[in-house]
Amino acid sequence: MRCCSSSPGAACLSICGGHVLWAALVGAALWRVRGDKKFEWAMLQDLRFLRVYGLCAAMHAVWDAPFNLPLNLKYFGLGLWRGLRC
Repeated sequence: MRCCSSSPGAACLSICGGHVLWAALVGAALWRVRGDKKFEWAMLQDLRFLRVYGLCAAMHAVWDAPFNLPLNLKYFGLGLWRGLRC
């Protein structure tokens, strides 16, 4: 990960708000939409899924944005913000 090599401490922050969390959120949203039914591609168009997917895509865009804040606050803020929303 780019941020981990250039920012000390960002590796542990990526656990709080990075790819693992985003993948888990998207997977959980799909699981929620699917319920006890068999998966269908149309489930990916459900607003409950799309809302979570869009939020994760937006957080990923901020994560990859070319700006930095002191003390890795960009990464910490993403993890904290998502944690407060749960």
